[in-house]
Amino acid sequence: MEIQIVGSRFSGKSTLFKALTGQSGCKAVAKVPDKRLNRLAEIYSSKKITPAQITLNDSPPPRANQNEELFIEKQIVPALKGKDAILYCLKSFASQLTTDSPNPTEELHLLETYLVMSDLHTTEKRLEKLNDRRVKHTQQERNEANIIVDKIMPVLESSKPLRNQLDDECIKAAIRIGLVSHLPAVAAVNEDDQHHNLIDHQLCEQWGIKAFPLNAELQAEISELPPEEQENFCEQLGLKQRAIDKLILALYDELCLITFLTAGEKEARAWPLAKGSTALQGAGKIHSDIQRGFIKAKVINFNQLDQVGSIAEAKQQNLFRMEGKNYSINEGDVIEFMFNI
Repeated sequence: MEIQIVGSRFSGKSTLFKALTGQSGCKAVAKVPDKRLNRLAEIYSSKKITPAQITLNDSPPPRANQNEELFIEKQIVPALKGKDAILYCLKSFASQLTTDSPNPTEELHLLETYLVMSDLHTTEKRLEKLNDRRVKHTQQERNEANIIVDKIMPVLESSKPLRNQLDDECIKAAIRIGLVSHLPAVAAVNEDDQHHNLIDHQLCEQWGIKAFPLNAELQAEISELPPEEQENFCEQLGLKQRAIDKLILALYDELCLITFLTAGEKEARAWPLAKGSTALQGAGKIHSDIQRGFIKAKVINFNQLDQVGSIAEAKQQNLFRMEGKNYSINEGDVIEFMFNI
């Protein structure tokens, strides 16, 4: 799963990227916070802990003398192609680099408007090809034309993003066409001490976007501390968790992901998986050989295992279940896959 960070000039995108991943650069992974792993490692005496991860991509910088509109059209929109979600970084702080007053709502409106305009242009061009009578079209292409005319175009022509407006069949068509405004989105409102609550939450809700206030610079500084010092620092500020952790979990949720767990002496590990996935698909997430040789899945939910406190007690109470390949994996399932190749 890949997420593209998007924002206007001087919004703090690279700082946010560093806060999320602990690294500088264009592409890196963010660890999904999960306190269950420590408990699972304790129960299984695991030597290593590996959290679930999501991949983040920083936006390309604007070219010299490139205005905001051209930057969005020529660099941001192409960067969104093939991504799974958008993370907006919105400026809500005073800066010496610009004299403009921060207006995160206006920034978001501009970004969303250009995504819709781009999608509308792409859709019109695609429809022209599908309506070309000189070409013999397949049934799939004819169905695609109907979806564009009946489902996609009316939304875009009303100046609304496609997000949360399409069913699964229409989303597949949107992906084939190369549209981007259907992508799930979360907004990080990068604010300082003087500029709070400037984002229009009602407008965000209309567009299907969750907004999270944070100070990216502060969060980046916290991410550089050792884990135990990070916790102490947050406690001193009266915070239960880092703002950046809340943001990562929100992205995870917007991607419609759940977590299943595996554990043994070597490692306790969290695996991201699309909601509704089967045991066979979960096995493939770990390794194609496990999927190919799948026999059964030995399953217990983490909450049950945590409550009884040991593997021996879970066995004593017959809490482990043997499930087949079509079993629908639930959030927090601890699974041991049995396979033969």
